[in-house]
Amino acid sequence: MKTFKLLTIIYLAFFALSCSKSRSGKVEHEREISISELPQIIKDNIADRYIGAELLEADEITQSNKSITYDVEIKHESLVTEVMYKADGTFIGVEAVDQDDEGDDDEDGDDEDEEEED
Repeated sequence: MKTFKLLTIIYLAFFALSCSKSRSGKVEHEREISISELPQIIKDNIADRYIGAELLEADEITQSNKSITYDVEIKHESLVTEVMYKADGTFIGVEAVDQDDEGDDDEDGDDEDEEEED
C-alpha cells in the first residue's frame, strides 16, 4: 500500500511539472515559434502600436479551452517588453522583461561573440 501511495505522489508530481498554469489558472501548452509564424494581424498591430519596434521572439500559448494567445517579446525605444495578443489580433496587455538576462545566451555572461585564436 505504501508503494502505491508513493507511486501516486510521484505520478502527480510529474504531471504537475509537465503542465504549466496560465495567469487565469487554466492548464496551457506554450511553444516558441518563429516570428514568421506569428499571425500577420498581430505583426501589423505591433507595428501600429509600437512604431519601429523590433520583434525578438514569440510564443504560442494554447489554453485548456483550446483558445490561442501569443506572447511577443519586442524591443521598442531601447526597452525590451513582452506584449500579449489573442489570435484574432486583440491586444491583451504588456509585461516588462528583465533586461539583465536579455540576449545573454553564453555562459560567461558577456554576450560577446568569442573568436577562436589559431
